[in-house]
This record gives sequence, structure tokens and C-alpha cells, in this order.
Amino acid sequence: AANALDDYEEGTFTPTVEFGGGTTGITYSRQEGHYTIVGRMVTAMIRITLTSKGSDTGAMTITGLPANPGNLFSSTGIDGHCFLALQDGFDATNIGGRPVAAYVESSSDSVKLQHRNSSAATSVVADHDITNSFSVAITCIYAKA
Repeated sequence: AANALDDYEEGTFTPTVEFGGGTTGITYSRQEGHYTIVGRMVTAMIRITLTSKGSDTGAMTITGLPANPGNLFSSTGIDGHCFLALQDGFDATNIGGRPVAAYVESSSDSVKLQHRNSSAATSVVADHDITNSFSVAITCIYAKA
């Protein structure tokens, strides 16, 4: 504990897109992940470009983060914050230029994306919200478990 900040790790990981937990038919032209861990703090950078979103349906999740987050915020399922540096390939009808945000999901190695729907309520991005040419660059910061 006294030397916790002396712990340092960096490396790569392979982020994977899932819809409703499935990956059937998903293909990528870019699928990269890089991370740095100092003490408990994780910085993970994700770059994904799809050539096909496949045939599974449901909520989109990007999995494969290098460490699970700690459950710091007991009042929510959000335990890490993400910045979207690039986003392309959202369905114009469903997202329609509305803001998209990302967060690290509690107690899992995954990132969820959400947007405001046409009623201004928050909705998790799903298969019908993106096109086959979906592309995103995300940087997430969180404390690992």
C-alpha cells in the first residue's frame, strides 16, 4: 500500500464489440487497445472500425478492458469515465446528431455507449443505432478493483 504508485504496467488488449452478448458475423478493419496502469488507475485507449456489425441484436458493449473497475460509486453502474475522440457510423435516424457518451460498466471489463433518444431520455446504443461502418476512438479512465 505504501508503494502502490510504484506499480506500473502498460500493454495492449483486443477490444471486442458485442450485441446482446453475441459477436456473430462482426468483422473489423481496426481493432486496437492500449493501456497504462499506475497503481490502481487505468487509462485504456480503444480504436475500433467495423466493416460489418454482424447479425446479433441488443445493447452494444465493447469488452476486453485490461482490468475490471472497482465499485466506487455504489449508487450507479458507472465506475469509469470515457472520452470519445472520434465517432462515426451512427444511424442518422436513431441517433440523429444527438450526443453520444461512454462509460466503464461496474464490475466488468466493458464499455457501454449511450445517447439521448428522440424523447430526450437516455438509451444504451444498440445494434439498430449503428451502421456497418461504425468507427470509434475512446479513452477511458478508471480505478481498478
